[in-house]
Amino acid sequence: MANKWKAGNYKNSGMSKSEYEKKNGKKSSSSSSKKSSSNSSKQSKEDKKKTEEYTKKYYTEKKAQTQAEADTKTARLKTDLDNIYKDAGIAQTRAMQDYNTQIGNIESNRALDIGSINDYVTTGKTRTGEDLTTSLAKESRRYSLEYDKTNQNLADSGMTFSERTPEQIAKRENAQSKFDITTDTRRSFQDIARYEAAKTMDVQNKYGQQTEMATTSNTQTLEDILNAQNKAVQQNAYDVQDTATSLQNTLADLNYQQNDAISGIGNAYNQQSNNLNNTNQQIQAIGV
Repeated sequence: MANKWKAGNYKNSGMSKSEYEKKNGKKSSSSSSKKSSSNSSKQSKEDKKKTEEYTKKYYTEKKAQTQAEADTKTARLKTDLDNIYKDAGIAQTRAMQDYNTQIGNIESNRALDIGSINDYVTTGKTRTGEDLTTSLAKESRRYSLEYDKTNQNLADSGMTFSERTPEQIAKRENAQSKFDITTDTRRSFQDIARYEAAKTMDVQNKYGQQTEMATTSNTQTLEDILNAQNKAVQQNAYDVQDTATSLQNTLADLNYQQNDAISGIGNAYNQQSNNLNNTNQQIQAIGV
């Protein structure tokens, strides 16, 4: 068999083993192994590239989703902030409306009470004046009758002017009666004036206290609304800051995970490539 290759003959040919095998039609197994290794390496690189692209795509989508969620939450917080100011404004408007209504009711009740006092005082003064007029008129009629009667009796008795003492007594009684009536009337007017002053002061004090209480309550309500608004605004700011910080941290973590995953893929590929090279070297070493 002229074409049969025999191991060891290449040593006497003065050629290398690979040259001898090529000349005698024997394809080196190491050459076949190299070709197989090249194909495997090429396939491994393509797999590595696909895996890296998939990994990058995954983390890109993950980061985009995280960013979108953060943007949505931030927009919602912005809406919440607008509503905080809006609700506070509505609450302040309602508080002022309630206060104005309350003050209006107080002033209306004050006016009614003062009006009642004024009516009472006016009526009292009118009646007292009428009573004075009536009393003086009655006294005048009484005195006139008494005077006429006294004069008639004195004339019938033939008394002289110096002896007309009863007439003088009647005059003094009439003057005293008028004085008493006028004094009583003046006292009545004074009583009415004291009543008016006392009742007016009571009314002013009563509704003054109500006004002060309403004003204090309204001030406290507005302060509470403002404090609640400031607290809510501050919390909203904290939430916005927390959202931004959380986004930053999450994106950093995803970047780290992506880099770690890409690095792991590269390490796995390098390890696989090294194993393949070691296998080829072992094959070449034994000359198979």
